[in-house]
Order: sequence, then C-alpha cells, then structure tokens
Amino acid sequence: MIMLKKSLTFLTLLLVCAPLPIAADEKKWAIADVEISARVDSVGDMLVEEKRLYKFWGSFSYAFYELPLAGLLEVDQVQLLENGEPYQLADDKSPGTVAIKKDEKKLFVRWQFREKTRGNGVTREFVLRFRVRGAVRAYRDVAALYYKFIGAGWDHSSENVRVNIQLPAAISAEDIRAWAHGPLNGAIAVQGAGRVEMTVARLPRRQFFEARLVFPTQYIPAAPATLREDREILPLILNEEARWAEEANRQREKLAAHQRWQAENREKYFSWLWLGLLAAALFTLYMYRRYGQSLRRKPQHVDSTIPADMPPAVAHYVFNAHQLTGGALLGTLFDLAGRGYLRLQQEKNESAKNWFGATSTKQEVKIIFEEDKLRFAAPALLPYERQLLDFLRIDLAQNRSQLRLDEIKKQTKAFHRFFTPWRKAVALQADNPKLYDSASRRASLIAFFVWLLMAAVSGLAVYAMGDSATPFLIGTAVLSPLTFVMLRFHPDMAKKLDRLQTLRNYLKRFSQTSPTSGAVGQPFDQYMSYAVALGLNTKETQQLLHTVEQRHGYAVFPWFIYAGNGSTTTMSAAMSSMINTVGSTMSSASGAGGAGGSGGGAG
Repeated sequence: MIMLKKSLTFLTLLLVCAPLPIAADEKKWAIADVEISARVDSVGDMLVEEKRLYKFWGSFSYAFYELPLAGLLEVDQVQLLENGEPYQLADDKSPGTVAIKKDEKKLFVRWQFREKTRGNGVTREFVLRFRVRGAVRAYRDVAALYYKFIGAGWDHSSENVRVNIQLPAAISAEDIRAWAHGPLNGAIAVQGAGRVEMTVARLPRRQFFEARLVFPTQYIPAAPATLREDREILPLILNEEARWAEEANRQREKLAAHQRWQAENREKYFSWLWLGLLAAALFTLYMYRRYGQSLRRKPQHVDSTIPADMPPAVAHYVFNAHQLTGGALLGTLFDLAGRGYLRLQQEKNESAKNWFGATSTKQEVKIIFEEDKLRFAAPALLPYERQLLDFLRIDLAQNRSQLRLDEIKKQTKAFHRFFTPWRKAVALQADNPKLYDSASRRASLIAFFVWLLMAAVSGLAVYAMGDSATPFLIGTAVLSPLTFVMLRFHPDMAKKLDRLQTLRNYLKRFSQTSPTSGAVGQPFDQYMSYAVALGLNTKETQQLLHTVEQRHGYAVFPWFIYAGNGSTTTMSAAMSSMINTVGSTMSSASGAGGAGGSGGGAG
C-alpha cells in the first residue's frame, strides 16, 4: 500500500507538473507601459518626453538610459522626473539624484531612486525629457523627420507602446506621409492637424521602433542652413519605402502562412503531446516500481553495537553517501583520544569585564599529543589516522606537543590542501564501496534520456505548433532530472546504512534506555566518536553526555582533562567549541536606420 501511494504520487507529479513552467522568486523588472510625446518646432528641433512605467520584483535602487548620438546634431535640456518632481543633478549616487554624461557616441542618464523599490509587482513611472537639435532636415521638395523613438539597446521588452508626434503646425493629413519601421505588428496613422501616432502592443527586446515623416518644407521656415540641402529627396524616400514595404509584406505573409501551418498542426497533433507525456510518465513509473524500490529496511529497533569494520571517519563517509565534513575529523579525534594517542584539555576559563562591568567567559580547548604512544604504537594506526595526526602535530603544531583549537581557525589554506588527500585516504579505507545499485543507475539513465527525448520533441512542437507547446518543453526539461529519484543504494551499502542508522537511533535515544542495559563494558567514549561522526546535533550530544554523567560519572572520558569539577556540562561546552571550530574551518576548506534609438535598464 505504501509503495502504491508513492507510485501514484510520482505519477501525479509527472503528469501535473510537466506541462507547467516552474516559477521561482527572483529579482527582475519589466516595462509595462511606454508613452512618448514628440513636438517638432519651426526650427526643426524636437522636444521629446518619454514616460515609462517600470514594474519591479525585488529590491532596486537605480535605473539608467542610453541614447546613441550617431546622426544627431545635438541633445540637450535633459531632465528626469518622478511624480512631477525633477531629480537633482549630481554624480554622487545619492537618493533623488540623476547623473548625465555625454560623449561623442552616446548620452548616458542614471538616476538613483528617492526610495528603494521593494516587494513584488511594484510600479513606478519615470519621465525623461530632452531636446533633439536638428531632428528635421529640409530639402528642396520636402522636410523629413527620421528618428528611432525606441532603439535596439533595451534588453527587456516594452508593453503597450504609444508614440505621438506633433509637427510644427496643423498640417493637413494629405500633406503628410508617414512610415513606421520595426516590428511587423507595429502601426502608424496620420491623425490630422499635424499629428501622427505610432503604436505597438508589445515591442520585443533588442527591437527598434522608428518613424519616418515627410511634410512641406514651408513648415520649418527657421531651419538653419546647416540643416538644409538643395536637392530633392522625396523620390528616393518613396523608392526606399516601397522596397521596404514590399519586403515587410512578404514577411507578414510568410508569418501568416507559418501561423496557419501551426494551427493545422495543433489541431492534428497536439493530443499526441499529451499521449507522449503519458507514455513517458507510465514508462518512468514502471522503471521506478521495478528498480527504484529502496533496498533499505525501515529500522524498527535500536542497536548499541559499535561497527568494528567501520571506524568513525569511515562510518561518516558511508552514512553521508561518500561525503566528508568536519564530523569525520572530530569523530576521528575522539576515537584517537579514546585509544590513548592524544588528550583533550580544557584550559582555564578566561573572564574579563566589559564596559558595563559584566563578566564574559571564554571556553578554550587544546590537543595534547601522547608522544610515547605515538612512538611505540604508531603501526596500529590506520593510514588516514596517521595522516591526520601528522597534519595536526607536524604541519599545524610545528612538532610541538600541544595544539590549541583556536590555532586551527587560522589555518584555512592548510586545511584546504590537507582535506582532499585525506578524503581519498578515508575512501580507500572504506574500500570505495559502490554507492548505488547498478540496475537502478541504468534505469534512471534510461528514464532520463526518455524525458530528454520528450524535451526535444516538445522543442520541435514549439516550432510546429507555437507557444501552446512551450509549457511541455519547459516541464519536460525541468522534470527530466527527477528520474534520478529512482536511484537506490547498493545492497551492501544499504546493509551498512541500516547498521549505522540503528546505532544512531540508539545514541539519540540513549537517555531513554535502561540504566542497567549493557552497562558493563559499554564503550561510552566510543559512543561519543560515533555520535559526532553520525551527525547528532549539539542538543542530542549534550543529552547523551548528561545521561552518561548521571549514570556513570565523568571517569568514562579519561582522555579529557577538566579545568573545573569534571562535570559533563563542561565537557559539552568544550565539545561544542570543538565542533564549531572544526566545522567552520572545514566549511571554508571544502570550498568542502534613422538616428536616435535608446536603451536602458535598472538595478
């Protein structure tokens, strides 16, 4: 029944989650609305006002804007506003300031928000104003405005884009010709009275949106001589626009034909995606039920037997699926201390008064190496134990007989160099046991490639059927790694894990065991080594120590020299200090077209 529930849960996960994109909280921003107003005067200059509604997810403190200056005579009168209030010009990046920089290539505007934006879906509207000098050029037959109102520099798409252009006078619609360049779904319309409007529902990232207008030259009578050319331009413009319009129409027709083809494919083959998804899910479920059932038994009891074939570091290596942390080092230290190769001594507490007169206490522990034992009993050491002792005594202690734990904190680089070969030595002592069952490895790989095949098919479906197939592509690609949940431990590995788990359960429940159960000859100091190696937390370890002290006294730990009265409370504090020291050290050691066109961003 339990296996059936697991199987149904696994199948439900594959069928329900696969066609859905996986959402994740992240820092991002978007442009939800753009309204650009441009007014051309009789000189040919153009006043531009760009309103952008930003939408933020996460914390943001600034935004920026870039305007390429190629083809423009001059850009000046730059101003940035929010809620009708202008930002102050400054370069110190203080809140409410705007920095404006300009060189030969571009205009760069960066503004620091008055208040940081925090939260999800927060909207803020900023208004940028500037003047483009010489935006209109006068020819013998017409005046021409050719300008990118949104350039290809934006790496985010823009929604609901509107551009309103007001020419110098109420020019009749018959005297104005207008063209829009950019996305195929963009539109441009001459509204009359000298007004032209451009719109596009969504402007993709890295896509420009520009306008080209021609109107009678008489409406810019004050244009300077530098903006006048004594030649006719209209025939050239009409020829260019005719060619571009023909190409755009071909692209529209091609796109429309492709969309019709996608619609036909969706009608014929979309259900096959669901069938393929169901087939992949059923196949994965079959492989999971046949090869993914764990070979481990659920421990129903506790066992106080110390595994003679797995010393603490090896037990740690096995229990943590071939990974080593500071617990393996600390368990080995306790084990070596229990066997007489070293002692742990608690130094006298150092007390000092702070500014308020309160006394602070600092717990210090040092390692004392037993030179005689190391000299005459060294052959009994395992290779990785000898390697650890040599590292501590020779490399860190510089052949001194003592080593303070706070000295270890200062030797991060040395630990980093030591840890990799030591991990290999522990793995070698463990005889490099196989971690996973070979049949389950093959099954998981086969299922993984089935889902990768489904992802490839979904990718082709996106091209052949459109965006409706995108959730299948995302879902199959994301869920394909989940096939590795069917990996199960090798039978020998499973048996070792079960033995270690029952021992760990015993150590966790030690305070609940009978005081007389196995009291004679119980290896309490060895229990400490395995408690650390098997990952008991500080509270559980302290409870174990407290129970031992209550029942048998502190003499069960002869390798620890107490500075106080010898209670296990002191032992717990000292051991906690040791765990923190080695753990923090190991954590770091294991490191286990026309001119214009803008762009911008936020951060």
